[in-house]
Amino acid sequence: MSFPSTHQLDAEQLRSDGRRREWLLTEAQGAFALSSARGIPTRRYHGWLVAPLTPPLQRVMALNLCLEWAFPDRGEPVPLTSLAFLGGQGERIESPDGGSRLERFERGATVAWAFRLDNGLWLWRTLLLHEGEAALTVRYALTGGDASIRLRVAPMTALRGFHDLTHRGVGDPFRVESDSTAALVRRGGLTLALACSGAAWESAPDWWYGIWYEIDNRRGQEAREDLFVPGHFDAPLAPGEEISLTAALSETPADAIAEPPAERVARLSGMTRAARKLPWPTDEPDRLSRTLALAADDYRVARRISERDLASVIAGYPWFADWGRDALIALPGLFLATGAAETAERVLDAFAGHLWQGLVPNCFDESGRAAAYNTVDASLWFIHAALEYADRAPDQAALSGWLGDAIDEIVDAYRTGTAYEIGAADDGLVTAGAPDTQLTWMDAAATHPERGEKVVFTPRHGKAVEINALWCHALNELSRRDPSRTDLAALAKRAGESFRRAFVRDDAALWDHIRPDGTPDPACRPNQVIAAAVASSPLTGAERRAVLERVESPLLTPYGPRTLPPDDPNYHPCYAGPPFNRDRAYHQGTVWPWLLGPYAEAILRAGEFSAVAREAASRAVSPQIDRLLGKGEWPALGQLEEIHDGASPHAPRGCPAQAWSIAAILRTGQLLGDKSDG
Repeated sequence: MSFPSTHQLDAEQLRSDGRRREWLLTEAQGAFALSSARGIPTRRYHGWLVAPLTPPLQRVMALNLCLEWAFPDRGEPVPLTSLAFLGGQGERIESPDGGSRLERFERGATVAWAFRLDNGLWLWRTLLLHEGEAALTVRYALTGGDASIRLRVAPMTALRGFHDLTHRGVGDPFRVESDSTAALVRRGGLTLALACSGAAWESAPDWWYGIWYEIDNRRGQEAREDLFVPGHFDAPLAPGEEISLTAALSETPADAIAEPPAERVARLSGMTRAARKLPWPTDEPDRLSRTLALAADDYRVARRISERDLASVIAGYPWFADWGRDALIALPGLFLATGAAETAERVLDAFAGHLWQGLVPNCFDESGRAAAYNTVDASLWFIHAALEYADRAPDQAALSGWLGDAIDEIVDAYRTGTAYEIGAADDGLVTAGAPDTQLTWMDAAATHPERGEKVVFTPRHGKAVEINALWCHALNELSRRDPSRTDLAALAKRAGESFRRAFVRDDAALWDHIRPDGTPDPACRPNQVIAAAVASSPLTGAERRAVLERVESPLLTPYGPRTLPPDDPNYHPCYAGPPFNRDRAYHQGTVWPWLLGPYAEAILRAGEFSAVAREAASRAVSPQIDRLLGKGEWPALGQLEEIHDGASPHAPRGCPAQAWSIAAILRTGQLLGDKSDG
């Protein structure tokens, strides 16, 4: 049982664009594979098997890639692998020259490459992740012609934490234990098990030095690594035959698999059918629906809480964990728009199980055990997602049990006050934080490289516009659903009136936040769009339209709104350079695609879901839809990035795959399919 591919690249595309177009495979325990379509690793995170020790986190770079050669009956061996190095003059060198033989790349629930050999032969390499285990199958199939070859496959490994780099002579040594058919590669407490059907193993420990990661270099990070080669598999291969290599972060080699498991294909097929029902603005709705279903499912991971199997959402690949804010913003798009309500429920259940003083975790540490609660909005996004789930899930009584209890805990904590100086003021609005905290989604902070002091780049303590819009929405919706909650209705009325007095400017647009001394921050930021997007907003229709007019010209780009306009003195046009420079630009001009979701929703609600409003919302997301289909300035390979530069041409930056960027498109599609705002 297979799932149709979503993207194909030919030889010309691979030569011209193959290094910067990245593919992603994932599985539900948190393992992933990621690299460039050309096969050249350009980040330290690029690898064929990155696997968690404590699912879904504490991730290890287990298998970086394999060196491969085809040995014909006569003639020189043909390399099938390419790596990048720096020459003596700083020039980029690609070696071996496997890319010259690469003719085709396909991406779906697997990734595959076709290499052109001599005598009419083709070698196909296919990568599959195993569902539910930290293992990978690499399948090699020979087609065409009538000559045989000998295939040599030499695994390359770093066996390190996935944020780190490996260098020979630094850290724990490698050890290899093997017989004639399999090998165990050990380093520290980690073991990589290798096996290959129909092949003979030969131990030949070796090192490759100075492999260069150009994206890391661009990000101001150390960009060279040494990789260990424990030996190689040799196998004869005739046309029509195939062999399979397995790699597992385990003491025991995994069994090879030929296709993604039937249950995942069935799940993806169901999500595709749900996405296909939505009115997409494209002439390729079937491929777009497959692409979005696969992309959404990539972020779903298992979380085990109190002996219960629940679910969570990886915020972005390769380096993010499951973040509460990101998961809950993304949930309606990823899972409700794709008909995966059961997954949505398990995600809500997981975060409800981690509530502390009414706060949803901001994130978990890489071990997956400790949670940080330094966020004011994650709990409010929890309520927003829970209400969406309650409206769209088969179980219409969802709010009467544990989900309602979790919501009540959050509301009570915000009414009476909780940690991080979060609580409702006398006017009913939520205030939060201090000058040295960053509790909203604009949370970038860093240590100054010279002065050594903490810098909060976007201080928004006090009353933030999107926080209080979400608060008003929650109070209005909860009191509407339960008329007996007259206390919530009264608080909703007071908070709504206070919101209008505090945030609505003379031009009917909104201040970004109100400082503790009562003065408004005049910066033009996109957070006000969220106030225009929520269903039960304190804004009138005219005020929703005024917000859209306020942000459209200075902020909107084809890939989402900027976080500051170019004429603001704090504007940074590019997200580049060392970490401090990138953090400074993160919310000071950088474009965030996830905000296309609230922007399109605000258009629909301001226009009361009219045909004109639907057309405008479709136009807003069309550039990203085109990118998902391989068109446009920065074509994507089935995922959307975390951020883009504020300045044209708006190069994609940050994570190459971000959950809420994909969710924004799916959420918009779902809303376009609604007959009313519900």
